[in-house]
Amino acid sequence: MRELKKLDQFKTNLIRTVSHDYRTPLNAIVNGLDMISSYRALPKSLVNMTNLCKQASQFLLVLVDDLLDYYQLKTNAFRIKVRDFDLVKTIDVTLELLSLKANTSKVELRANYDPTLQSVFHSDPDRLRQILINLV
Repeated sequence: MRELKKLDQFKTNLIRTVSHDYRTPLNAIVNGLDMISSYRALPKSLVNMTNLCKQASQFLLVLVDDLLDYYQLKTNAFRIKVRDFDLVKTIDVTLELLSLKANTSKVELRANYDPTLQSVFHSDPDRLRQILINLV
């Protein structure tokens, strides 16, 4: 039993350490892509690809945050991060990230919105993104 507890503690510490170590290079990638996409002479197709890469990098940051959430769950420190966000934009960005894989599988992803839908929601957009990805 003691060995299982030691192994579980090792796993928890590893997740925490690795998660923190991934954040710095991913943030550098996002910032570099921001700089590239702001270059005015860049063709629109490259701006679009750069933005998609930025969104994918941001999604990886969310996954790293999920690992940290797991660590926080293990230590009873987990909190939902509620804030205002644009629901339509969150859904569209998530579908755009998933569209690369969908296109290679010849699957069309699209969202239809009720015109009366309010755009600003107060919730946790990262959890919503997780749910959407798992559903798709």
